[in-house]
Amino acid sequence: MDERQEEAGQVAEETQQAQPAAVATEESQTNRVETSALNRLLGVDLELRVELARVNLPIREILDLSTGAIVDLKKAVGEPVNIFVNDKSLAKGEVIVVEDLLGIRITEIASQDARGASLS
Repeated sequence: MDERQEEAGQVAEETQQAQPAAVATEESQTNRVETSALNRLLGVDLELRVELARVNLPIREILDLSTGAIVDLKKAVGEPVNIFVNDKSLAKGEVIVVEDLLGIRITEIASQDARGASLS
């Protein structure tokens, strides 16, 4: 009986030692799968749209537009612009000029609640 108890004790001890290694291996495999899935997504193109302003115009004014016409956006320089990804509000930013090109500096990321509200 002592030998059996001793063997059972050894098996239990070996099992306890093997469990952390199994858990570590499982976590490692899970991390590899998540990294692989993320890497596949990193190449997906999304539409990024920056909305400077919106304006409602009567059809007559739209028909009168021609080359060189100016449309008053009723927005001051320096006011924030809205940034959308796939038509979902993501952030606010400001227009900047970088070497004669326009760019957007992100100034605020929308909260998850606000992003969720834009889904509806």
